[in-house]
Amino acid sequence: ASDCAELDPSLVTSSYVSAISYDHDDDDAETRRSKIRDELLDSSASSLVAAADLMGALSPCPACEVDQIGPIQLAFLGDVVFELFVRARYIWPNRRMADLQGKVVATVRAEAQSELLKAMMVDFRFSDKERGILLRGRNAGASASGSRRRGPRRLEGG
Repeated sequence: ASDCAELDPSLVTSSYVSAISYDHDDDDAETRRSKIRDELLDSSASSLVAAADLMGALSPCPACEVDQIGPIQLAFLGDVVFELFVRARYIWPNRRMADLQGKVVATVRAEAQSELLKAMMVDFRFSDKERGILLRGRNAGASASGSRRRGPRRLEGG
């Protein structure tokens, strides 16, 4: 069993949030926030207490130790974060969706990431721990089916 609270999907739907009645205009912001938090929580589900604060619920589990996360999971998370930044970069100027998708895919594919990581290892100063995390995620090299896939060249660890 996980020590982390699960996020209740109803917490993030705009219709649910807008349906919350807080007709206490004379209350201060903290009191209103507290009342909203109380309405969002199911009192019988103690595991949702941490989910009351949406940012807390969307943050990594506080008990999570980065050194204990597997390299495939690190690569999976890294790919998602990187693609989000790339998508944000290419949405302007406006492009046809096919062109936008082509640019994003060309940038986030394994070969392009490998070249970018090589440049980062030269141009940025990473602590030994940061370097180790980067290399663990980079060298995961497994596809969704579990078979190992190798890019054009593996980054030398060190």
